[in-house]
Amino acid sequence: MSTLSHNMGNASLESSTQNMFQVIDLSQQSNKAWTATKLSYINHFLLANNSSNTTEEIPIDNHFQIISEQPEEHIYTLQFYSVQKQQLVTWKIRPTNAEVQNFDKTLKELLEFRWKNSKFCEICEKRFGLFIRKHHCRKCARCVCKNCSPFRSTLPELTYKEFVRICVQCSQRVTALRKGEI
Repeated sequence: MSTLSHNMGNASLESSTQNMFQVIDLSQQSNKAWTATKLSYINHFLLANNSSNTTEEIPIDNHFQIISEQPEEHIYTLQFYSVQKQQLVTWKIRPTNAEVQNFDKTLKELLEFRWKNSKFCEICEKRFGLFIRKHHCRKCARCVCKNCSPFRSTLPELTYKEFVRICVQCSQRVTALRKGEI
């Protein structure tokens, strides 16, 4: 069970011209052209409606990540789990007008975690107290003890460019991804 939740905070994708974007679905083998897409945020989902009235529900969960960014052009490569396709999908996305150039801030705010408050380590189940301090994995947001989170890593997909604490399980996954094993 995932303990992760994302905080919309002050981020907003309002229903106006400000939520029009260009999208390329890199997961498709054909048609790698930009498509006009309207995005809106509702209950931890981005809803994407393209010009052919196809709707994609994008859950803002632990599968949603920024893979790369070109900030000067406001182009982001996103990866998320597609509810409709039942698989991981990769999109390039960019705003269509200058008013959405704060989209990078909005996107990063979507990725902010609300840390779970737990009395026990979510990996080894040790009780937190005077000698066992509570920490949070920056990749999965779980409450973990020092022994279950000894690793530090950059996580550019979650906008962490400096070394941050990650748990043992996330460290194994990040290492395997970077080695191309996954």
